[in-house]
Amino acid sequence: MKSSNKLVIALRWALVIPISLLANIIIYWLFGAAQSFYYDESSKYIIYVVPLISSFASGIAIISGGVWTAPNYKKQTGLTLLVITTLFMGYGIFTKLHTHDYFELSKIILSVIGSVIGYLIAGKEDVIFNN
Repeated sequence: MKSSNKLVIALRWALVIPISLLANIIIYWLFGAAQSFYYDESSKYIIYVVPLISSFASGIAIISGGVWTAPNYKKQTGLTLLVITTLFMGYGIFTKLHTHDYFELSKIILSVIGSVIGYLIAGKEDVIFNN
């Protein structure tokens, strides 16, 4: 029984990053699907607001998915995912500044802000559920 419990824990740790990425993709896809219901080529809401909100929500999802999957050390897992996300997004910020693509830059910044909020939410859950 103990070996199967250790296997489940090891499997959950192995799935932390894939589940985080899957949560990110699912949230971004859901916002894209919702956008298709209200599609209007001249709508500024569809062109600007929906991609910004989906970037913010996917930042929250990437941290929350990993923290939810981790069997223990949830706050540390959230911090690790936040650092990884921030490093990747830092590279994205650098490239978007270099190409002067300021809308994509704002999406990346909102994704980082969403990741920070996801970490703060994960920290509160860690205290509430005492994991």
